[in-house]
Amino acid sequence: MSIEAKLEALAVAVQANTEAIGALVTAWNGLKAQANNLAAAGVPVADAPEVKVEKPKAEKPKAEKPAAEEKAPVEEVKPTPAPANNPTPADTEIIKSKLTQAVSQAVVRNRDGLIALLAAKGIKRATELPETAWPAFIAEAEAL
Repeated sequence: MSIEAKLEALAVAVQANTEAIGALVTAWNGLKAQANNLAAAGVPVADAPEVKVEKPKAEKPKAEKPAAEEKAPVEEVKPTPAPANNPTPADTEIIKSKLTQAVSQAVVRNRDGLIALLAAKGIKRATELPETAWPAFIAEAEAL
């Protein structure tokens, strides 16, 4: 499913949810108006059991303090840089976006060349390549 299709599906879902919320608000306002009319007319409210909601009391854990001479050794934690060969999910999305763009442009410029390039790699879709091979494939697709 393309990004455009996903965005369209999300827009449809948001619109449906907005309409459902509007219907709930209308129903709530109608019930509220009925309750106000009944109260104004002096209609007694049905006897309902009183419900008491008690919030659970959170107990704070008491930390034991070590004696002054029993202090735990403090170890300095240094951040480790991310290895260059392991892209982050954000990097992967950027590279996948570039891959999609390169393939889309290659289809327009040289469809047969792109099909031959994919066949030479033994794949039908560029995303079937391992992510580490995407940058090289992007360069090859742009060269078509």
